Amino acid sequence: MLLAVYLGVTWLVNRHEARRVGALRAKVAEQPLDRKGGFQLVMREKYLRWIALLVLLLNAVNTTGEYILSRFVSETAAAFAPTARRAFIGEFYGSYFAWVSLMGVVFQIFLVSRIIQRIGVYYGLFVLPGISLLGNGLLIGYPILGIVRVAKVLENSTDYSLNNTARQALFLTTSREAKFKSKAAIDTFFTRAGDLISFCVVLIGRGVVNLSVGGFATVNMLLTLLWLTAAAGILRERKDEPAPPASLP
Repeated sequence: MLLAVYLGVTWLVNRHEARRVGALRAKVAEQPLDRKGGFQLVMREKYLRWIALLVLLLNAVNTTGEYILSRFVSETAAAFAPTARRAFIGEFYGSYFAWVSLMGVVFQIFLVSRIIQRIGVYYGLFVLPGISLLGNGLLIGYPILGIVRVAKVLENSTDYSLNNTARQALFLTTSREAKFKSKAAIDTFFTRAGDLISFCVVLIGRGVVNLSVGGFATVNMLLTLLWLTAAAGILRERKDEPAPPASLP
């Protein structure tokens, strides 16, 4: 049922846009795309390379943070009896995901458009790594479950709302090829590559050098600094060009 509603809304939007853009723009939109693949476009354009690096590092940091949280939960639950342990883990993650969803909706409805209108799309990319940097910094000094929980709730809810909106808007000023090809490559390959980096960090950190929670948080801070560098690279590439529209939903 929901899929049918979605298809209907998509059809109505496409029909409305086809009428609005006029015959000339509609004809341009129907032209075949360039033969170059998405990866070729990413490697050719510096702006797209910075976006790919940002997505890669974002997912590496986020996935490593999820490991840190799950490790805290497992170590805390280990003190309970098996039945109580399962109940604790279930209640914790139920509450955790509920807060992430709630905060994500609140941020999207009440804050995202205001933040982007005030600071712009490109500067909006710095908000999430700033939160991640602060959260991991606190975790190094105060390795407490409550801190990592609050940090991850803020991080994930910001990722699903403000950061996702800003990241999608990065492609508004790019070519049709970049929108349809490079974006697909970035959203698939580079996203999964970030998860692979996190896997390697956890594998080496736990199996080879036996990192503590603070050690993993330190690695995450270093990755976040690289993430901020990628955001700065995007800003530098586009600072002399028109920014994407600030009136985003």
